[in-house]
Amino acid sequence: MRSRLALVALLALAGCGGGGAPQPEPDQPPTPAQAQARAQCEVRAYDDPAVKDLIIRRNSGNDSKSVELLPDQRDAVKDATQRCLAQQGLAPRGGVERVKR
Repeated sequence: MRSRLALVALLALAGCGGGGAPQPEPDQPPTPAQAQARAQCEVRAYDDPAVKDLIIRRNSGNDSKSVELLPDQRDAVKDATQRCLAQQGLAPRGGVERVKR
């Protein structure tokens, strides 16, 4: 009886495995297709409205504001890249969300 219960539990957990695009193992480099998709998402991130707004605000001629906004711009680019990867099913699974300032 116990072995049947264990088997049922194991099968139930196996059925919970995620679908979506296959993810590389942490120790393996991404495939060429995954690397190309990431590069395209990193380029597209600069078309994101939030990123464009921060770039414009940083280049307003105020040097102190430029330095202050640099971390915000980096975070916005990372967020836009992650959204793009998630839309393609290539975002890494799990992890911890970055603390928003």
